[in-house]
Amino acid sequence: NKPVHQHLEAVRKQSDELLSNPQLASDSSCWRPLGMFFEVLHKYETMPEDSGLADLVASAAKHLRETIAQFHDASASLLGLTMAKRVAEEMESWVKMARWWTKKHGLANKAPAVPAVHVDQAALVGGYDSDSSSEDPDAKAKRQKTST
Repeated sequence: NKPVHQHLEAVRKQSDELLSNPQLASDSSCWRPLGMFFEVLHKYETMPEDSGLADLVASAAKHLRETIAQFHDASASLLGLTMAKRVAEEMESWVKMARWWTKKHGLANKAPAVPAVHVDQAALVGGYDSDSSSEDPDAKAKRQKTST
């Protein structure tokens, strides 16, 4: 998730800089690496580790589209804005795929599937005592009945 968060921050930063420095509207070089990153996420079907990440990407794409809209009709003729629009499209494509995958596998808003496990260190080093008081009383009683 860390690379996605880093690229989201870069998209937001570029969007904000675009508004404060309109000359960037004709510069596509700052958008290329961002576009490639989200294109690769989409193309190689990289799924999010948590379901909230798709929402963050969708929000950043919306913010970028709103920034581009500030330039009105110039957005079609300026290379930087064209590339920014493509970045938003790649982000939205990935979001669509990630949401579909999350819904299909029932992962929406669920905790990771890896449970917390307590490991008895004494058992690992050969110190396990079968008559230990930490054993389940019912299991201990069953074991004693079968051994007699």
